[in-house]
Amino acid sequence: HDQLFVACLFHDIGTTETYNGPQRFEVEAADAAVAHLSKFGVSGEDKMQVWYTIALHTSKGIVHRMGELPALMRRALDVEFSVADWKHVEGIDDVVGFKARLEEGYPRLDIEKVLGDAVALQAVQRPGKAPSATWPGSLYRAYLEDPDWKGVNKGF
Repeated sequence: HDQLFVACLFHDIGTTETYNGPQRFEVEAADAAVAHLSKFGVSGEDKMQVWYTIALHTSKGIVHRMGELPALMRRALDVEFSVADWKHVEGIDDVVGFKARLEEGYPRLDIEKVLGDAVALQAVQRPGKAPSATWPGSLYRAYLEDPDWKGVNKGF
């Protein structure tokens, strides 16, 4: 549970200016999480699982094969962003109701817009952070096609 908590807290931290390094935002976030865990004597194996979880969280299909923690994080993101078959989650009887209750208590605050813009704007400064066949690449491409778009990035 501790590793999942850290992965959830850190998985998008690479989109912030504090952690806006030369690597893709996922890698910067994974490195930041491992640096944090290193302060507490967490085992190398556990740190590597957190690193995989964060660095690969946008790589659907790949992340599922990297262990239970990475697969769990990806499943949570599928539920959060309503991707694929998210209405049936083991252990939760009413996923739709559960998600609605969570979002009532913790509003999304336009996270799709904020996150999409942050990733795209980092790529404007460093195009290498958004390889073409990746989710960041899709966001970057959509931004370049319509930089004045005011809604959620069309690549989201």
